[in-house]
Amino acid sequence: MTIQSSTSERAILEAAEREFMSKGYDGAKTQSIAKTAGVTHTMLHYYFRTKENLFNQVFKEKTGIMMQSIISAFQDTEGSFIERLQKGIEAHFDFLAQNPDLPRFVINELISKPERAEILKERVKDVAGNIAGKLQKEMKELIATCEINDIKIIDLLLDIASLNLFVFIAFPIVKNFSGFFYKTDKEFLEARKKETTQIIINRLLNKQYAV
Repeated sequence: MTIQSSTSERAILEAAEREFMSKGYDGAKTQSIAKTAGVTHTMLHYYFRTKENLFNQVFKEKTGIMMQSIISAFQDTEGSFIERLQKGIEAHFDFLAQNPDLPRFVINELISKPERAEILKERVKDVAGNIAGKLQKEMKELIATCEINDIKIIDLLLDIASLNLFVFIAFPIVKNFSGFFYKTDKEFLEARKKETTQIIINRLLNKQYAV
C-alpha cells in the first residue's frame, strides 16, 4: 500500500466515523463520507467495497481502542496492582470523555443489529485474551494473601466498564441535573472519574483509598 492510498483510506475511515456516529448505520451515506474524506465515491468503493464493510471496520477499530484503554494500564510492569488498576480505570474514562458519543453509538447498533455483538466479542477476545489470564493469576495471588478481596477478572472489568459507560450513556439526561452541583461539565466528569475509581478500589480493599 502506497503512502497516498494509506492516507486516503485513513481519511475515509475518519469521515465514516463521524458520519456513523452522528447518523447511525442506516442514516449514514457513503456519498457524504466520500465527500468529507475528499475522495470519489468510486475510490471509497475500491477500498471498502460496501457500506457494511466500512461500518464494520470503524466498529472494530473503535471498540478495540475502547477495550485497549482498560487493558493497556495493566500491561505496564511498574507499580502495584492497585496503582495499575487506577491507571486503567482513568485511562478508560478519559478515552470515553474524548469519544462521548461512542457508548450510545455501540449500544444503538447492537440493539438494531444484534449480530454485531459477534464483532464486539471478537474484539474483546483479541484485546483482552492473553492479558486477562495473567491478571487473573496475579489477582489470585493477591486474594490468597488477603491483599485484595475475592473477585473474578471478568467481574472487575465489567464493574469498571459499567460505572464508566453509564456516565456517557446517560449524559444527555444527567447533565440537566449535574449543573445544580457542578459549575462545568468538565468538573462533573472529573468528579465521576474519581468516584468510580474509589468505588472499584474500595470494593477490592474494603477500606478507604486516597485517589
